[in-house]
Amino acid sequence: MTKPGRNDPCTCGSGKKYKKCCLAKAATPVASLNWQKMRKTEGELIHTLLKHVNKHYGPEAVAEAWDEFSLWESVPMEPDTEPEMDTIFLPWLVFNWVPDNAELDEAEHYPEMQVALHYLAYKGIQLDSFRQRFIQAVCAQPYSFFMVTEAVPGEQMTIKDLLMGREITVHERQASATLRKGSIIYTRIMTMDDYSIMVGCAPIV
Repeated sequence: MTKPGRNDPCTCGSGKKYKKCCLAKAATPVASLNWQKMRKTEGELIHTLLKHVNKHYGPEAVAEAWDEFSLWESVPMEPDTEPEMDTIFLPWLVFNWVPDNAELDEAEHYPEMQVALHYLAYKGIQLDSFRQRFIQAVCAQPYSFFMVTEAVPGEQMTIKDLLMGREITVHERQASATLRKGSIIYTRIMTMDDYSIMVGCAPIV
């Protein structure tokens, strides 16, 4: 039998579209409790860390980070016109950016470490072990260029780091449904307990 398209009627006779019926059910095993926990932790942490930036670095720090991220090209910090704002800048800001205090008075210095690591040091044992490990794991991973070598739509992708040569399978629903073999993306991969996810990805393929 020919595999139905995502928007075709499901072959099970439910009357629903394939993507909302058997395709969704087939993808369920991939969404393990650990994978769901990683994704939930990522979303909650970014929200929490942005609050931490405002409190301990000041709102002007975000503008300084954006200037550095956009290579001081006077790019407006507008999510509607700059899709990088949500897809890659915010994860980069909280997990990668290290302030440069060279031109600031000592009294105005920011903490010279990644925001997430500063938050980890500030909160310490108040955080559960999973969040502590998540922060350490994601902060240790750089961004790189990856080529998709195999994709199972709605489930996972195998991607190869074009700079380091490593190949890894990531559990990814949305990207695996749109990217094809040979696509090149700029992202960061972090792994915990044998599960790997993308944390921050440039919007241009």
